[in-house]
Amino acid sequence: MESLEQQLTIKQYRAIKKIGQGALVTVYLAFDQTNHRLCTIKLQKIDHNEVKKCKSNQAFINEISALKRAKHPFIIELLDSFYWEYQTQVFLWVIVLEHADGGDLYDSFIKISAPATEKQAITWLAEVSLALAHLNNLNLFQLDLNPQSIVIIGEKMGGLAKIGEMGFIPTDSFDNDGKVVSASRYYAPEQLNEVAHTKKNCWSLGIVFYELLTGGQQPFEIYFNSNIYLTRLPRLELRQSSLVANETKELLKITASKIAQ
Repeated sequence: MESLEQQLTIKQYRAIKKIGQGALVTVYLAFDQTNHRLCTIKLQKIDHNEVKKCKSNQAFINEISALKRAKHPFIIELLDSFYWEYQTQVFLWVIVLEHADGGDLYDSFIKISAPATEKQAITWLAEVSLALAHLNNLNLFQLDLNPQSIVIIGEKMGGLAKIGEMGFIPTDSFDNDGKVVSASRYYAPEQLNEVAHTKKNCWSLGIVFYELLTGGQQPFEIYFNSNIYLTRLPRLELRQSSLVANETKELLKITASKIAQ
């Protein structure tokens, strides 16, 4: 008997396998049978609670709108989006994105404790920085940047780093123990009190950069505890790692500088 993924076809998109999920979304690797290419499908989850359904609809509408506005060389390309009749009178939002053959930074590097080369990490840092600057110019601040939200396109050619989502329908990542990776690991100090800050992702990018260079080491805590991390963060110092060159340490101090200072 075929799996659900093998049976699921949405318009010209045939699901190959499930590759992720979040509170509102299931993510599939799929094949576009019209254009003969791989792609990523984000399919809205069914929710029979009308209030939750409305909120989910709005999240998908916001994500689609942001992706259309944010078109950029270092932001994932929106290929298609539509409202699909899954069953009689059951409609679901579908988002179709370009395929990230290199996966995301968390699963491809940090989860497996595999450091990227310094040259590659700095290149990706520059690419994501340009994408963030573009989002800031558009006043799109919903995204909480983390390694799960940065994907690699064209892995065989060295790979371009692209922001892979706009933050309205985030997906979960799981560590080697099967636990959801805490988003607070990448939060700036101001986010403890839910203070909005346009530079929050500069901090987050610095954390991602450090983890990428060190194969997943947290830059402020040896043993990360999501329950107390943000309350302790203003008093913590950036850890020095032998895996990071002196010149790169200076760059880290800039990208992971405490915004309030």
